[in-house]
Amino acid sequence: MKFLGKAGFPLLMASVIGFKLARNFQGDFLFYLSFALMVLGGLLLVASPFLDGKEAPEGSAAEPRPPAAADPEDPIPELAGVDVPDDTPAWVYVAGVLLALGGVAAFFAGPNGVNTYSVSTFSLIPLGIAVVVSGKVFYGSPAVRSNIIYGALALASFLMIIGGIFLGVFIAAGAFSPEKNRPYALLGLLGVAVGMAGAYFGMSRQRSAEGRAIGARLGFVDAGSGDGIFDSKGFMNGLEVLFDVDQRPPYKGAPASFTLQVLCRCPNTPGLRFSVKPENFLGVSFGSLSRVPDVPHWDFYDVRCDRPDEILRLLPPARREPGVFSDASGFTGMSLEGSEFRFFFGKTGYITAEYVKKIIEQVSLLASKVG
Repeated sequence: MKFLGKAGFPLLMASVIGFKLARNFQGDFLFYLSFALMVLGGLLLVASPFLDGKEAPEGSAAEPRPPAAADPEDPIPELAGVDVPDDTPAWVYVAGVLLALGGVAAFFAGPNGVNTYSVSTFSLIPLGIAVVVSGKVFYGSPAVRSNIIYGALALASFLMIIGGIFLGVFIAAGAFSPEKNRPYALLGLLGVAVGMAGAYFGMSRQRSAEGRAIGARLGFVDAGSGDGIFDSKGFMNGLEVLFDVDQRPPYKGAPASFTLQVLCRCPNTPGLRFSVKPENFLGVSFGSLSRVPDVPHWDFYDVRCDRPDEILRLLPPARREPGVFSDASGFTGMSLEGSEFRFFFGKTGYITAEYVKKIIEQVSLLASKVG
């Protein structure tokens, strides 16, 4: 897969050379071959992030996972990953696959050329896909339907990126007159830029199945479209709490890993602002807030705040005893801006409801002490 992910750009360059040769030698075969190389190269170039590091599909979390090794310093025991139920009946998948496979078989078994038979049989393929998507929309939760909508936006954005790349290849191959190169180049750049923004927006708004399943076990509800990237939301220690899970499967010898972001909405009437993150390896700290030195129990962390006395009141008790604000628990930082108190965690292994519950209990307790 790594080779395929890196082959996109060379194939596009080869297609440019092929178009120039086809134009000089008037070769139809060379033109079609160059066009095929361009299509394949564009697809591989856009899909390379997925080929090099593909994430597990939504239902894959239901597969058995081995428990992670116990860490004596970790206050949160690791268990096997959370099961993710699929609400879509099996007959929906069976019907969709049979329609698509039947369409493929009938299309290749029928007469050649464009005719009523070939068009109708080929249309069974997208019809099978539409059956599966419709089944997930009908039987799925609002979060599933939201994922499908944002996924469609991401797919359309990927197609815009491919279209912009193709325009660039055609321009490089001399397919347009010189006076048209500039407007087409601007159109191609616009397509790539808008496509990248749309793809990022659509993919970042995908709600993970693990996060929703854990939220349901904790008594939370699915986060809505107005809650940004978060999977689930509820209340803990008198505050609204939202969390987002990103579970990554093992890949190329690397173990499974996950990240967890928690947002606590607190009053923060004093307007306190601060951030905490590990110091970088050079010992140099960056940030707009003033650094607070020598915070008890927070060695090797870069603590910044506009009111040092408040930090000295809030932070030391949080690490006075073993808890979630430690490297063993996967703590990687936190920040407070306005009413949004964010906490960041990341570990190897598979995330569990027990882990998330312990995290949000302690971070919401800390957030409740602000203001």
